[in-house]
Amino acid sequence: SLGDLLPTVSSSLSYTDRKRTASTDAGTLAEDSTDAAIQLSQPLFVEETWANYSIQKLNLLAQQEALRETSLDIVQSAVTTYLNVLLAESSFEQERFNLEITRQNLDLAQSRVDAGSTDASDLFRWQSEIALAKQALLDARSSLTQSRQSLNQLLNRPVDAPFRTTKESLENPSLLISDGAIRDLIVNRYALNSMIDFFAELARSNSPELRQLDAEIKAAERQLKSLRRDFYVPDLSLTAEATYNLDENRAPGGIPAEDNDR
Repeated sequence: SLGDLLPTVSSSLSYTDRKRTASTDAGTLAEDSTDAAIQLSQPLFVEETWANYSIQKLNLLAQQEALRETSLDIVQSAVTTYLNVLLAESSFEQERFNLEITRQNLDLAQSRVDAGSTDASDLFRWQSEIALAKQALLDARSSLTQSRQSLNQLLNRPVDAPFRTTKESLENPSLLISDGAIRDLIVNRYALNSMIDFFAELARSNSPELRQLDAEIKAAERQLKSLRRDFYVPDLSLTAEATYNLDENRAPGGIPAEDNDR
């Protein structure tokens, strides 16, 4: 991590109680002393630490691209589900229209039977068509309800939450294909192929899947390089320490301890 590259400061406090010897009796050594120390360590070059830092950056990039991939997948699923809702609404309206037409045909058949121009078989036929049309309408309604519920789930809304839809067409100005400038550029097959190549390269350069794989490959390569360097690259660091005597007891005639910095 980045913290492993920063300097570290530590301190210590010690108390020493020495046994009585000729040195303590003469006052050369203190009988007991209290000392404080502070240490500073700054890594200058540690291959394993730098490698871990680089690898973690690449792993973070890979995770960010994985998150972007998930976000784009959710957006794509939401758009696809919304289009399925529109398709289900169109199918429902079509089946309702078919039911109305079938009812009109049933009324006409009833009129013909009442007038004696046809037998009851024509009436029975349209009664059967009415039953089929009603079943198709129920199926379309069920499909529409499921599509709307699926969209609500993707949007993290209550399953039965109502919402309004708008009719979509290729004339929607938010669609790339509806941009007149784009259509004006397609003047021949060569121009079309050039545009296809441009958008394909743009998609590859912005693909989160490819970026994630690229980051993971670079992380593996950096790990391999670090393992090879372990055989011949030394670790370099700068270390400094300062000590200070806080208190001591010496035999009479002994030499008081002085501050000792190193």
